[in-house]
Amino acid sequence: MGETLASLFNKSDVIEDCRQPVHKNLSLVNPYRLLVEINFRDGSKRYFRCKNFDRNYALSEVLTLIKSIETKTGEKVYWRFKGEEIYHIGSDKPIQYSKVSKLKTMFLEFFGLVE
Repeated sequence: MGETLASLFNKSDVIEDCRQPVHKNLSLVNPYRLLVEINFRDGSKRYFRCKNFDRNYALSEVLTLIKSIETKTGEKVYWRFKGEEIYHIGSDKPIQYSKVSKLKTMFLEFFGLVE
């Protein structure tokens, strides 16, 4: 049933041959949309699935949602992306540390220069 006309005549289908490797590579990059866990003060949790695969675009989408929830409820909201261990508070953009600054901090902590 799922065979193409080209496969019946033992000829290769160019489009199908090109689609399969590209489809496999794309599915390995980001197979799922990002999921966000939102926690409220009363202990209830809600999950929000972002429309974007890219983390930067999903971050702006989540921050907009969090900002609207905070204005509606009047309380701070704790949230995190699925798979992360760090919770973020509120709709302020989380700080992204570069690898260089992380190495500097580790170097200073190793020699005891940071209090």
